[in-house]
Amino acid sequence: MIETLMSSQLPQGKMFKLTTDKGYWFIANIEEEMSSQDNYDDFTEQERIIRYSFNIKVPAYIISSNEQGKPSPFKRYFSAVDISFSFENMKFTCIAEADMSSWAIAYPSINLRQEIAKAEEWCKANPDRAKPKKLWRKFLTNWFNKANDSIDNKRAYQSMNGKKVGYGIATGEYDNVF
Repeated sequence: MIETLMSSQLPQGKMFKLTTDKGYWFIANIEEEMSSQDNYDDFTEQERIIRYSFNIKVPAYIISSNEQGKPSPFKRYFSAVDISFSFENMKFTCIAEADMSSWAIAYPSINLRQEIAKAEEWCKANPDRAKPKKLWRKFLTNWFNKANDSIDNKRAYQSMNGKKVGYGIATGEYDNVF
């Protein structure tokens, strides 16, 4: 069997062609180390075994079809970047523009940059309570919820007096700042 393996190598070196039953073919590379083992000491001549050990690497690629209506064999996973707070710089890091955009839609009543600055100041003033957290995204979301609720409550109260209150995200202009 080892003779058949060695004789089927391609001229380029320690490699040979593997063909699957579906007609696909791959080039297999034999790694450098090839070791032999035997059991001459333990058995008689009729029971002797010579065994070779070697590793084969077969690089292969999946090529996806571009045909309409055919599903892609690949799955994509996107994970959100972890927002963190740097206690050295006393600033939030890794806040992406996509985060800002989605927060602007979810919290249209508040000035996000101003609220982030307020949250940073709170962390500076309360370092024991702002100890390193793993869930800074949740912290900011809760902060924005409270700020949004506060503005909504002030709007409801002042709407009884006929005043308009808040921050216009789309225009970037202050209406009536409270």
